[in-house]
Amino acid sequence: SIRRQRQMCIRDRLKVCRTIGTLSPKHYEAALSVQGTLVQLLPASSTLAEHEINKLFKTCTLPTPLSTRDRLVLALLFGCGLQRSSITQLLIEDNNLSRQENYISSPLERIIYTPAGTHEALSNWLKIRGDGPGPLICPIRKGGKIQARSLTDQAILVIVRRRAAQAGLDRLRPLDLRATYMRNLLENGVEPHIVHQLAGLSSPQAALSYPPKKERAKRAAVHL
Repeated sequence: SIRRQRQMCIRDRLKVCRTIGTLSPKHYEAALSVQGTLVQLLPASSTLAEHEINKLFKTCTLPTPLSTRDRLVLALLFGCGLQRSSITQLLIEDNNLSRQENYISSPLERIIYTPAGTHEALSNWLKIRGDGPGPLICPIRKGGKIQARSLTDQAILVIVRRRAAQAGLDRLRPLDLRATYMRNLLENGVEPHIVHQLAGLSSPQAALSYPPKKERAKRAAVHL
């Protein structure tokens, strides 16, 4: 593998340095003992501008069960940075509406905090769904009847694609909303180690895959 080839190349260079005397035996052994760091490699993603986010959410303004549920799905992706799989695992009994908190056990155990817009979308959905135990986000039949089971990952994808098409954002993916959430946190000065905890990433280094927009970052640096 490429990783193995790189390791062998580094070892060969270390041996040369030891042979010609630029690296002591002690430092040579220390260099060989260094362990690699596992960094989560994230898929390529795009981030959305504010006007694109506004267009997307305007597709979910009708007071219908379908529109209300879809608005909450978008809000959880954009406002909390959740993955599709995490949304499908949300349970009513893990929700603390008064404190705007929700417990998540996968992929990393954590508490998510819902911002005002997401909290409002959640409250509106619960008025329709009810507060009975079970999955938070449920399928809805054509007649508007809510089914007492969880949506699938694929269903979340279908919702995002349908709303994106209505907003004229045909290439939008759930991952792009999550990436926008993390980029916005970084742009507002949130430290990478906090971003990785909020988004459920494996390490702070993974959060750096979503750097702030260059021009905005440079403008902020000037005014420090």
